[in-house]
Amino acid sequence: MKLKLLTLICATTICATTAFAGVPGSTVGVRGGYAFGHATDGVEVKNADDTGVGYGLFFEQHFNENLGLFAGYNQFDGLSATHAGKDYDYKIYGPELAARFAIPLDANGSDVFFKAGAMYALTDAEGAIPKDRRLAPVVGFGAQYQFENGVGLRAGLDYYFNAYRGEGIAEGADVDMGFAYVGLQYHFGHKEAAPTLYKETTTEVKSYVLDANTLFGFDSAVLSDDGKQAIVAMLKDVEQSNLQNLQFEVNGYSDRIGNEAYNQKLSEKRAQAVTDNLIENNVSPETITTTGYGIANPVTGDKCTGLKRADLIKCYAEDRRVEINVKGDTVSEQTKTKELPAQK
Repeated sequence: MKLKLLTLICATTICATTAFAGVPGSTVGVRGGYAFGHATDGVEVKNADDTGVGYGLFFEQHFNENLGLFAGYNQFDGLSATHAGKDYDYKIYGPELAARFAIPLDANGSDVFFKAGAMYALTDAEGAIPKDRRLAPVVGFGAQYQFENGVGLRAGLDYYFNAYRGEGIAEGADVDMGFAYVGLQYHFGHKEAAPTLYKETTTEVKSYVLDANTLFGFDSAVLSDDGKQAIVAMLKDVEQSNLQNLQFEVNGYSDRIGNEAYNQKLSEKRAQAVTDNLIENNVSPETITTTGYGIANPVTGDKCTGLKRADLIKCYAEDRRVEINVKGDTVSEQTKTKELPAQK
Protein backbone atom coordinates (compact mmCIF):
# COMPACT_ATOMS: atom_id res chain seq x y z
CA MET A 1 0.00 0.00 0.00
CA LYS A 2 2.82 2.39 0.93
CA LEU A 3 4.63 1.56 -2.32
CA LYS A 4 1.50 2.38 -4.31
CA LEU A 5 1.11 5.67 -2.45
CA LEU A 6 4.73 6.65 -3.11
CA THR A 7 4.38 5.69 -6.79
CA LEU A 8 1.30 7.89 -7.09
CA ILE A 9 3.06 10.84 -5.44
CA CYS A 10 6.11 10.56 -7.71
CA ALA A 11 3.94 10.20 -10.82
CA THR A 12 1.98 13.32 -9.87
CA THR A 13 5.22 15.27 -9.40
CA ILE A 14 6.66 14.16 -12.77
CA CYS A 15 3.41 15.01 -14.60
CA ALA A 16 3.34 18.44 -12.97
CA THR A 17 6.86 19.32 -14.07
CA THR A 18 6.18 18.09 -17.62
CA ALA A 19 2.84 19.79 -18.19
CA PHE A 20 3.75 23.28 -17.01
CA ALA A 21 7.52 23.51 -17.42
CA GLY A 22 7.41 26.63 -19.58
CA VAL A 23 5.86 29.01 -17.03
CA PRO A 24 8.37 30.99 -14.85
CA GLY A 25 8.46 31.96 -11.17
CA SER A 26 10.39 30.64 -8.17
CA THR A 27 10.71 31.04 -4.40
CA VAL A 28 13.57 30.38 -1.98
CA GLY A 29 13.31 30.43 1.77
CA VAL A 30 14.14 29.12 5.21
CA ARG A 31 11.83 27.60 7.78
CA GLY A 32 11.99 26.39 11.36
CA GLY A 33 9.76 25.30 14.17
CA TYR A 34 8.49 22.48 16.35
CA ALA A 35 9.19 18.82 15.51
CA PHE A 36 7.50 15.88 17.21
CA GLY A 37 7.92 12.13 16.82
CA HIS A 38 5.23 9.53 17.26
CA ALA A 39 5.89 5.79 17.59
CA THR A 40 3.25 3.92 15.64
CA ASP A 41 4.09 0.39 16.88
CA GLY A 42 3.64 0.83 20.62
CA VAL A 43 7.31 1.32 21.39
CA GLU A 44 7.95 4.01 23.98
CA VAL A 45 9.29 7.24 22.51
CA LYS A 46 9.34 9.65 25.41
CA ASN A 47 5.66 9.29 26.29
CA ALA A 48 4.75 8.70 22.61
CA ASP A 49 5.20 12.38 21.71
CA ASP A 50 8.89 13.12 21.65
CA THR A 51 9.59 16.75 20.76
CA GLY A 52 12.47 18.64 19.23
CA VAL A 53 13.23 21.35 16.71
CA GLY A 54 13.09 21.29 12.95
CA TYR A 55 14.66 23.59 10.40
CA GLY A 56 15.60 23.66 6.75
CA LEU A 57 15.95 25.37 3.40
CA PHE A 58 13.51 25.13 0.49
CA PHE A 59 13.10 26.05 -3.15
CA GLU A 60 9.83 26.17 -5.08
CA GLN A 61 9.19 26.41 -8.79
CA HIS A 62 5.72 27.82 -9.45
CA PHE A 63 4.37 26.70 -12.82
CA ASN A 64 1.13 28.67 -12.46
CA GLU A 65 -0.97 30.07 -9.63
CA ASN A 66 -2.22 26.59 -8.65
CA LEU A 67 0.62 24.14 -9.23
CA GLY A 68 4.27 24.05 -8.25
CA LEU A 69 7.20 21.85 -7.22
CA PHE A 70 8.71 21.96 -3.72
CA ALA A 71 12.32 20.89 -3.08
CA GLY A 72 13.96 21.23 0.31
CA TYR A 73 16.37 19.98 2.92
CA ASN A 74 15.14 19.25 6.47
CA GLN A 75 16.73 18.38 9.80
CA PHE A 76 14.93 17.37 13.00
CA ASP A 77 17.09 17.59 16.14
CA GLY A 78 16.69 17.07 19.87
CA LEU A 79 14.72 13.82 19.58
CA SER A 80 15.18 10.81 21.85
CA ALA A 81 13.85 7.31 22.41
CA THR A 82 13.83 4.99 25.39
CA HIS A 83 14.35 1.26 25.11
CA ALA A 84 15.30 -1.27 27.78
CA GLY A 85 15.84 1.49 30.28
CA LYS A 86 18.30 3.40 28.10
CA ASP A 87 17.78 6.80 26.44
CA TYR A 88 18.97 7.41 22.89
CA ASP A 89 19.30 10.81 21.18
CA TYR A 90 18.71 10.87 17.46
CA LYS A 91 18.19 13.20 14.54
CA ILE A 92 16.49 12.81 11.19
CA TYR A 93 17.65 14.73 8.12
CA GLY A 94 17.59 14.66 4.34
CA PRO A 95 16.20 16.09 1.08
CA GLU A 96 12.52 16.36 0.22
CA LEU A 97 10.58 16.61 -3.07
CA ALA A 98 6.85 17.29 -3.30
CA ALA A 99 4.13 18.58 -5.58
CA ARG A 100 2.50 21.80 -4.37
CA PHE A 101 -1.17 22.63 -4.96
CA ALA A 102 -2.40 26.14 -4.10
CA ILE A 103 -5.47 28.34 -3.94
CA PRO A 104 -4.44 32.00 -4.60
CA LEU A 105 -5.60 34.74 -2.24
CA ASP A 106 -4.32 37.89 -3.97
CA ALA A 107 -2.35 39.12 -6.99
CA ASN A 108 0.97 39.25 -5.09
CA GLY A 109 1.19 35.48 -4.62
CA SER A 110 -0.43 34.93 -1.21
CA ASP A 111 -2.17 31.56 -1.04
CA VAL A 112 -3.16 28.51 0.95
CA PHE A 113 -1.49 25.31 -0.19
CA PHE A 114 -1.34 21.53 0.12
CA LYS A 115 1.73 19.43 -0.65
CA ALA A 116 2.39 15.72 -1.18
CA GLY A 117 5.71 14.00 -1.84
CA ALA A 118 8.50 12.16 -0.07
CA MET A 119 11.62 12.80 2.01
CA TYR A 120 14.76 10.69 1.82
CA ALA A 121 15.14 10.40 5.59
CA LEU A 122 18.49 9.54 7.15
CA THR A 123 18.64 8.88 10.90
CA ASP A 124 21.65 9.12 13.21
CA ALA A 125 21.15 7.67 16.69
CA GLU A 126 23.73 7.11 19.41
CA GLY A 127 24.33 3.38 19.74
CA ALA A 128 22.03 2.59 16.82
CA ILE A 129 23.88 0.73 14.08
CA PRO A 130 23.40 0.79 11.14
CA LYS A 131 21.99 4.22 10.31
CA ASP A 132 18.43 4.12 9.10
CA ARG A 133 17.72 5.30 5.54
CA ARG A 134 14.29 5.33 3.94
CA LEU A 135 11.78 7.18 1.77
CA ALA A 136 9.21 8.82 4.05
CA PRO A 137 5.98 9.92 2.32
CA VAL A 138 4.96 13.44 3.37
CA VAL A 139 1.76 15.44 3.23
CA GLY A 140 1.36 19.01 4.44
CA PHE A 141 -0.68 22.15 4.31
CA GLY A 142 -0.11 25.82 5.06
CA ALA A 143 -0.57 29.41 4.01
CA GLN A 144 1.74 32.17 2.84
CA TYR A 145 1.48 35.94 2.66
CA GLN A 146 3.46 37.60 -0.11
CA PHE A 147 4.36 41.30 0.16
CA GLU A 148 4.52 43.55 -2.91
CA ASN A 149 8.33 43.66 -2.83
CA GLY A 150 8.70 39.87 -3.21
CA VAL A 151 9.34 39.06 0.47
CA GLY A 152 6.90 36.61 2.03
CA LEU A 153 5.98 34.77 5.23
CA ARG A 154 4.52 31.29 5.54
CA ALA A 155 3.33 28.86 8.19
CA GLY A 156 2.36 25.23 7.88
CA LEU A 157 2.34 21.68 9.13
CA ASP A 158 4.06 18.70 7.45
CA TYR A 159 3.67 15.07 8.46
CA TYR A 160 6.25 12.42 7.49
CA PHE A 161 5.10 8.78 7.57
CA ASN A 162 7.56 6.14 8.85
CA ALA A 163 10.41 8.61 8.94
CA TYR A 164 12.43 6.25 11.17
CA ARG A 165 12.41 2.56 11.95
CA GLY A 166 14.34 1.74 15.11
CA GLU A 167 16.76 -1.01 14.24
CA GLY A 168 19.32 -0.20 16.89
CA ILE A 169 17.04 1.48 19.39
CA ALA A 170 13.90 -0.63 19.36
CA GLU A 171 13.53 -3.47 16.96
CA GLY A 172 10.64 -2.79 14.56
CA ALA A 173 9.58 0.60 16.00
CA ASP A 174 8.08 2.85 13.30
CA VAL A 175 8.25 6.57 14.05
CA ASP A 176 6.25 9.25 12.22
CA MET A 177 7.44 12.87 12.34
CA GLY A 178 5.39 16.03 12.50
CA PHE A 179 6.81 19.48 11.70
CA ALA A 180 4.95 22.69 12.56
CA TYR A 181 6.90 25.64 11.15
CA VAL A 182 7.09 29.27 10.13
CA GLY A 183 9.20 30.50 7.23
CA LEU A 184 10.71 33.52 5.54
CA GLN A 185 10.98 33.58 1.75
CA TYR A 186 11.66 35.61 -1.37
CA HIS A 187 9.78 35.19 -4.65
CA PHE A 188 11.90 35.76 -7.78
CA GLY A 189 8.86 35.87 -10.05
CA HIS A 190 7.80 39.15 -8.40
CA LYS A 191 7.67 42.18 -10.68
CA GLU A 192 8.20 45.68 -9.41
CA ALA A 193 5.54 48.27 -10.07
CA ALA A 194 5.77 49.15 -13.75
CA PRO A 195 5.13 52.60 -15.20
CA THR A 196 2.17 52.99 -17.50
CA LEU A 197 0.75 55.90 -19.45
CA TYR A 198 -2.69 57.28 -18.88
CA LYS A 199 -4.50 60.29 -20.31
CA GLU A 200 -5.43 63.18 -18.05
CA THR A 201 -8.12 65.63 -19.19
CA THR A 202 -8.36 69.16 -17.80
CA THR A 203 -10.73 71.98 -18.75
CA GLU A 204 -9.29 75.33 -19.80
CA VAL A 205 -10.99 78.66 -20.56
CA LYS A 206 -9.43 81.23 -22.89
CA SER A 207 -10.96 84.70 -22.80
CA TYR A 208 -10.81 87.27 -25.61
CA VAL A 209 -12.01 90.87 -25.40
CA LEU A 210 -12.74 92.40 -28.82
CA ASP A 211 -13.06 96.16 -29.08
CA ALA A 212 -16.52 97.01 -30.46
CA ASN A 213 -15.03 100.15 -32.05
CA THR A 214 -12.81 97.84 -34.15
CA LEU A 215 -15.56 95.34 -34.82
CA PHE A 216 -18.25 97.89 -35.66
CA GLY A 217 -18.76 101.52 -36.47
CA PHE A 218 -20.21 103.73 -33.75
CA ASP A 219 -23.86 102.83 -33.04
CA SER A 220 -23.64 99.97 -35.56
CA ALA A 221 -23.98 96.17 -35.43
CA VAL A 222 -22.44 95.53 -38.85
CA LEU A 223 -19.02 93.86 -38.71
CA SER A 224 -16.21 95.84 -40.30
CA ASP A 225 -13.37 94.24 -42.29
CA ASP A 226 -11.03 94.91 -39.38
CA GLY A 227 -13.54 93.21 -37.09
CA LYS A 228 -13.68 90.10 -39.27
CA GLN A 229 -9.88 89.88 -39.30
CA ALA A 230 -9.83 90.19 -35.50
CA ILE A 231 -12.19 87.20 -35.22
CA VAL A 232 -10.07 85.15 -37.65
CA ALA A 233 -6.95 85.95 -35.59
CA MET A 234 -8.77 84.84 -32.46
CA LEU A 235 -9.77 81.53 -34.07
CA LYS A 236 -6.17 80.86 -35.12
CA ASP A 237 -5.06 81.37 -31.55
CA VAL A 238 -7.72 78.92 -30.35
CA GLU A 239 -6.61 76.38 -32.95
CA GLN A 240 -2.97 76.62 -31.82
CA SER A 241 -4.01 75.94 -28.23
CA ASN A 242 -5.07 72.39 -29.23
CA LEU A 243 -8.18 72.54 -27.11
CA GLN A 244 -10.77 69.83 -27.68
CA ASN A 245 -14.57 69.83 -27.28
CA LEU A 246 -14.77 73.59 -27.79
CA GLN A 247 -17.61 75.71 -26.44
CA PHE A 248 -17.93 79.42 -27.35
CA GLU A 249 -19.63 81.96 -25.12
CA VAL A 250 -20.23 85.28 -26.95
CA ASN A 251 -21.21 88.23 -24.70
CA GLY A 252 -22.03 91.70 -26.12
CA TYR A 253 -21.86 94.96 -24.12
CA SER A 254 -22.67 98.60 -24.84
CA ASP A 255 -21.77 101.87 -23.16
CA ARG A 256 -24.10 103.93 -20.96
CA ILE A 257 -24.84 106.68 -23.45
CA GLY A 258 -28.47 106.84 -24.55
CA ASN A 259 -31.54 104.72 -23.83
CA GLU A 260 -30.92 101.58 -21.78
CA ALA A 261 -33.38 99.42 -23.74
CA TYR A 262 -31.83 100.58 -27.00
CA ASN A 263 -28.35 99.72 -25.71
CA GLN A 264 -29.59 96.26 -24.68
CA LYS A 265 -30.81 95.55 -28.20
CA LEU A 266 -27.59 96.91 -29.68
CA SER A 267 -25.47 94.61 -27.48
CA GLU A 268 -27.57 91.61 -28.55
CA LYS A 269 -27.22 92.48 -32.24
CA ARG A 270 -23.46 92.91 -31.93
CA ALA A 271 -23.10 89.55 -30.10
CA GLN A 272 -25.19 87.89 -32.79
CA ALA A 273 -23.09 89.46 -35.56
CA VAL A 274 -19.96 87.94 -34.01
CA THR A 275 -21.73 84.57 -33.66
CA ASP A 276 -22.75 84.64 -37.33
CA ASN A 277 -19.16 85.29 -38.32
CA LEU A 278 -17.92 82.41 -36.17
CA ILE A 279 -20.35 80.12 -37.98
CA GLU A 280 -19.08 81.42 -41.32
CA ASN A 281 -15.61 80.39 -40.12
CA ASN A 282 -16.81 76.80 -39.58
CA VAL A 283 -17.62 76.98 -35.87
CA SER A 284 -20.58 74.69 -35.13
CA PRO A 285 -23.71 76.64 -34.08
CA GLU A 286 -24.40 74.04 -31.37
CA THR A 287 -21.19 75.05 -29.61
CA ILE A 288 -22.05 78.77 -29.36
CA THR A 289 -24.01 80.59 -26.64
CA THR A 290 -24.93 84.19 -27.51
CA THR A 291 -25.97 86.83 -24.95
CA GLY A 292 -26.35 90.61 -24.93
CA TYR A 293 -25.82 92.34 -21.59
CA GLY A 294 -26.42 95.98 -22.57
CA ILE A 295 -24.83 98.44 -20.16
CA ALA A 296 -24.13 95.78 -17.49
CA ASN A 297 -20.65 95.13 -16.11
CA PRO A 298 -18.95 98.37 -17.25
CA VAL A 299 -15.17 98.27 -17.03
CA THR A 300 -14.69 102.08 -16.90
CA GLY A 301 -16.40 102.52 -13.55
CA ASP A 302 -16.86 106.18 -12.56
CA LYS A 303 -13.83 107.62 -14.30
CA CYS A 304 -15.89 109.14 -17.12
CA THR A 305 -18.24 111.15 -14.87
CA GLY A 306 -18.69 114.83 -15.82
CA LEU A 307 -17.25 114.62 -19.33
CA LYS A 308 -18.89 116.23 -22.35
CA ARG A 309 -20.42 113.95 -24.99
CA ALA A 310 -17.47 113.78 -27.40
CA ASP A 311 -15.05 113.03 -24.57
CA LEU A 312 -17.59 110.70 -22.96
CA ILE A 313 -17.83 108.60 -26.14
CA LYS A 314 -14.04 108.21 -26.13
CA CYS A 315 -13.92 107.45 -22.41
CA TYR A 316 -16.61 104.76 -22.68
CA ALA A 317 -14.77 102.98 -25.51
CA GLU A 318 -13.67 100.11 -23.18
CA ASP A 319 -17.29 99.40 -22.27
CA ARG A 320 -18.26 98.90 -25.92
CA ARG A 321 -16.93 95.36 -26.37
CA VAL A 322 -17.64 91.77 -27.21
CA GLU A 323 -16.18 89.15 -24.89
CA ILE A 324 -15.63 85.62 -26.20
CA ASN A 325 -14.90 82.88 -23.66
CA VAL A 326 -13.68 79.66 -25.25
CA LYS A 327 -13.86 76.58 -23.05
CA GLY A 328 -12.14 73.37 -24.08
CA ASP A 329 -10.37 70.26 -22.83
CA THR A 330 -6.65 69.64 -22.82
CA VAL A 331 -5.55 66.01 -22.90
CA SER A 332 -2.07 65.11 -21.71
CA GLU A 333 -0.31 61.79 -21.23
CA GLN A 334 0.93 61.17 -17.71
CA THR A 335 3.08 58.43 -16.28
CA LYS A 336 1.88 56.64 -13.20
CA THR A 337 2.75 53.43 -11.42
CA LYS A 338 0.49 50.45 -11.73
CA GLU A 339 0.99 47.34 -9.60
CA LEU A 340 1.46 44.20 -11.65
CA PRO A 341 0.36 40.87 -10.26
CA ALA A 342 3.25 38.77 -9.06
CA GLN A 343 3.92 35.72 -11.17
CA LYS A 344 3.96 32.40 -9.40
